[in-house]
Parts: sequence; structure tokens; C-alpha cells
Amino acid sequence: MLFRRNAKTEAVAPKGPRGVSSWFSTHAFDSEPKPFPLRDYLRALPKPMVDGAKAAMDSWDGDGFSKVFGQDQTILSGAIVGWYGAQSFISHQLAAIIAQQWLVNKACTVPARDAVRKGYNVVTEDGDDLHPDAVKAIKLYDRRFRIRQQLTEFVRMGRVFGIRIAMFKVESTDPEYYEKPFNLDGVTKGSYKGIVQIDPYWTAPMLDGAAASQPDTLHFYEPTWWMINGRKVHRSHLCIYMHDPVPDTGLWVGCWVIALAVLLRSDNTAPVSVPARAVPAPLRVAHGVSALALVAIFLALHIANHLVFPAGQQTYEAVMKLFRHVYRGEILQPLLVALFLFQIGTGLFFVWRETAKPSDHFRTFQIASGVYLAFYVLGHMDSVFIYARTYLGIDTGWGFATGAPAGLVKDPWNIRLVPHYWLGVFFVLAHLAAGARVILMGHGVRRVFADRVMIAGAVVAGIVATVIMLGMCGMRIQFV
Repeated sequence: MLFRRNAKTEAVAPKGPRGVSSWFSTHAFDSEPKPFPLRDYLRALPKPMVDGAKAAMDSWDGDGFSKVFGQDQTILSGAIVGWYGAQSFISHQLAAIIAQQWLVNKACTVPARDAVRKGYNVVTEDGDDLHPDAVKAIKLYDRRFRIRQQLTEFVRMGRVFGIRIAMFKVESTDPEYYEKPFNLDGVTKGSYKGIVQIDPYWTAPMLDGAAASQPDTLHFYEPTWWMINGRKVHRSHLCIYMHDPVPDTGLWVGCWVIALAVLLRSDNTAPVSVPARAVPAPLRVAHGVSALALVAIFLALHIANHLVFPAGQQTYEAVMKLFRHVYRGEILQPLLVALFLFQIGTGLFFVWRETAKPSDHFRTFQIASGVYLAFYVLGHMDSVFIYARTYLGIDTGWGFATGAPAGLVKDPWNIRLVPHYWLGVFFVLAHLAAGARVILMGHGVRRVFADRVMIAGAVVAGIVATVIMLGMCGMRIQFV
């Protein structure tokens, strides 16, 4: 047997740091011993190739705006971009260019796709289901005219431009077909060709005399026609989408950021610097008496009526008509409005005084729930008295409360009302329990017992609010 010595192997040198494999890698400069500027770090990262140029559509490495789209390709000069950026509106052309960036495009596309992901149901004007043969025919034509894709593109480009115009293409022998208001008799068999979507920079709005000079008309300052390809098209032939004409998202985000910053900077252990002044006793008594009057005249009946939601529409409306004889009287209804306004005014005054001195968790809850109710009641009164009764001229009954026919849960706009209503009912009852706690302690009742009364009241408030919301969202109870 022969024994041979194994061949001597050379030592393998350790591998250097791994190269960057994507934009999201953090291993590009692991071996760099000295501080590396972030700008140089970003420039050194490998970028996707666009028409042979080493640039990505979301990069800005100091090479100019136009080179983001291609090497030495002048699409839009930096001076023009700066000029548009200084204006109140950056122009539709620049919006289209910005929308080519992948993240902006995704932000505009995802909501559109989500809206049509689960499809849609076609029903009659009364909300009844169509015959299965009619539904089958409609689905067939939906696929033929690519309705799903049209809806997605309609919302997507509407978010890109802020406005999107869809025109229903009809081949008519009448040369003034589009200039006249839409007439279904003018659509003959086989003349409808589908939906055409038009970018806003290919259109121009036109107003007639009434729309331009008569503010009491229904379509004041609303374009009567749109010039499209040198032809006047009446607004009734178009479907126009506008995304947030007056957006308030930024305002609300800014308000919450400021509120959060103030909260984080606060120090509950620091002594109170503002001298606390007690709330006048007569005003406190008036606040409690007016609250008791609201409970007796309206709140007890209104919440009891809402607890009948699970029993169905007929039972709810029967109870509602019975209770309305009480709180919708010519004398009591204005009195109720005055009492609510008095509650809001005195309550906010109490908040101003009570927040100037330390408080326990129960009093803090009472103050916070009162602030919520102040804004909730004002918003609810505006929705009922101004928007529904005055502006829309509708009854604020079952359909108004449940968001019929779509409902609260299935409608993407109405579903926001579910937590809004739940918190409203919960805080009304829990705030009353918190007030009862203060009254009990003022009459010599032990604090422990008063705290338990408030906790029990809050639990009951949560149960009542949950039962009401389950009924409003569709839960029904059948009695055998």
C-alpha cells in the first residue's frame, strides 16, 4: 500500500465586500474606512439602463432634469420646470412627465385598481337585481367595450391630471349631434362605438351666457361645452372626473403632526404654570340641567330608536314616527338646537378651565369625550339640518342613516361613518357616566364607588354602541 502526501494547497484570499446588487442594497461601501457623502454614495449605486443612459426615472444626481429620461435628450428644460414649479398649477404636460416616475405612477394606479378589483353589480333604479339573462348580456358588452380597463384608466389618469374627460363615441349622421344635449333617440343600432378618454390639454371649456353671468342657475360657471378636436361637445355627452378640487388632506396631516409634536413635548410632571380658576357653580349646574333635559326630551328616545335597527326597517321607522311627535314639535325642536349649542359652548369653556390644572384619568376622559362630542354634534347638526333637509331636501330616516342602497360597509365612502357613529354613541353615554361620577363625589359618595359607576357606564356605552352599529351595518334579529 502506497501512502502519498496530499498536495499543498494555496491559502484562499478572503473575499472583498459584496458588490451592490440593487438600489436597495446597503453593502456598497462596507469596507470604506472614512465617512462617505450620501450624494456620492447614491451616484455610485448601479442604476437601470434607460435608452443606453445610466439613469433611472426616479433619480436626480445633479445631471439635469432632461437627462433623467435619456442621455442628451432634451425633453423639458430645467428653467421651464422651475417656472411651472413656482406657479399655483404645474401644467398638465409636466404632470404627465412626472407620472412616468414609477412611484408616482403606482400612487395613481393602485387606488384605481383597488376600486374595480372585486367588480361591480348592475341593479335597477330601485336597487333590485336584474334578470340573469340581462346581467349576462351586460357582462358580455362590458368585456367587448373593455369597461374594467376603461374605469381603471379613467381614475388613474384623473389622479395624474386632476381631471379626466371620457366621451361616449357615437357615429351619428347629425353634424350637430355632440353640440346638442344628449338624446338617447339619436343613438341608433350599432352607432355606439365605445368610450374615448381625452387628456385635458386637448380640450378647452366653453360657457354659455347663463353659465357665465347668472349665478342663480344650476350650472353657473360649469362649462356648457368642451372644445375637442375643433368641435363643441355638450357636457351631457361626457363623464368628467375631478380628483380633490380642494384637497384638505395636507391640512389635516399638518394639524395632526402639530398636535402630536405638542403632545410629545409636553411634560405631565412639570408644575402647572397657569393659575387654575374654578368653573362657576351656577354654570356647572346649568350645564348639568341642560344635559338632563336633552336626555329626557331627545337622547333617550333617539338612542332607543337606534337600538331597534336590528329589528329591520319597518320596525325602526314605526318607532321613529312615534318618537318624532315628541322631539320634532314646533317648540321642542328649536329648543333642542339651543340646548345643544349651550352644551357645546359651556363644555368648551369647562375644557379651557379644567385643562389648566392637573386631573386624573377619569377627568381626562371626561374632558376628551366632551371635546369630541362638541365637534361631533356640530357636524351631525350640519349634516341633518343643512345638508340633508335644506340642500338635498330628503328625510333623515332609515336610508340616510344606513347609507342605502349601498349600505355602510360595502360603500368605500360610507364605511368611514362606522367608527364615526360608534364613537358618537359611545362618548355620549360614557360622558354622561363621567358627569354622574363627579356628581356622586360631590355628594359625599366614596371615590372608589363613583369610579366603578363610571367604568360600568362606559362598558354599557360600548355595548349599546356596538349593537346599534351592528344593526346599521346589516345585522337583523328575527323573532319567532
